[in-house]
Amino acid sequence: MKLVLFIMTCLLMHTYGATYAQRVRIMERNATLEQLVKQMRQQTGYDFLLDKDILRQHRSISVDLKMLT
Repeated sequence: MKLVLFIMTCLLMHTYGATYAQRVRIMERNATLEQLVKQMRQQTGYDFLLDKDILRQHRSISVDLKMLT
């Protein structure tokens, strides 16, 4: 009986975790970190707490992220 309860709990936890997974796809060349964070915010709905000085640095970033979860 305990084994059945343990297996059922594991299956439910696996299903519960899979429902909140999100797919993120970002393909940018020569983008700023601020632009990349905005895209991640739009795709996921999550807000990020970052220092504005770090975000506004003028370094270009090229990223090709496909189907991240």
